[in-house]
Amino acid sequence: MTQSDLPVPPPPSDPAVPAVTVPGGLLDLSAAFEDALAAIEKREPRAEGRPDSSPHAAPAAAADSPAEPVQPSERPVPAALAAQLAIAQHELERARADNEELRRSYGRASSEAAHAQADLASLRRMIARTEQDLPQQTARRLLDGLLPALDHLTTVSEYLMLHEPLTDHGRQAVEMLNAEWRRALQRIQLEPFDALGMPFDPQRHEIIARVADPMHPDATVLRQAARGYLHAGRLLRSAQVVVNAVGAVARSTGDLDV
Repeated sequence: MTQSDLPVPPPPSDPAVPAVTVPGGLLDLSAAFEDALAAIEKREPRAEGRPDSSPHAAPAAAADSPAEPVQPSERPVPAALAAQLAIAQHELERARADNEELRRSYGRASSEAAHAQADLASLRRMIARTEQDLPQQTARRLLDGLLPALDHLTTVSEYLMLHEPLTDHGRQAVEMLNAEWRRALQRIQLEPFDALGMPFDPQRHEIIARVADPMHPDATVLRQAARGYLHAGRLLRSAQVVVNAVGAVARSTGDLDV
């Protein structure tokens, strides 16, 4: 009898186990049995009490067994560590207080800086106005010193024209001198104005005396001691005047009659 005539065992009854066909020879039969055993091992459950060596066995077992409670450490905190914790807490509180004080200081500094900027802007505007007005102020001071000389010149000219017998040549000379002075005053924007016979204006007139004259309206300029002057449209000197004050106004003021 040859190897090919040996009987082949029937396949297992388990339908999940694949049928093994042996084409021939003991080597092929041995390989077929090994494949069948491997298939059976895959199908049969693990025996009870047999430890599972798979990597998932340990977590499963740990899940099934009740976890033992972890006992907290009952050792007391060392005194040195407690002291360090207290010092750290104190330093933290002091740092918080310092931080709050810094916040308040920053707020005050910001407010003071805003006020300083506003003051600086105001100072710059004032300096700009001063620089703009400085030439005019210098000219006004210079002209104010010349006004007494102009008053004397005007008084002399009027006296000569009214009270002195002048020849035609003398009269023309005085008139030419007055005209030349008027042109010079116009060039430097100096303008004289008179107040005689006009109502009293406190913005342009300065009262040096009051008199009672019923022939003229009250608060009228009766006499002018010195004319007023404007420089560049602004008042340089008020006209010095005598104002009419009739009735009780003249008596109550106590001014001397001029």
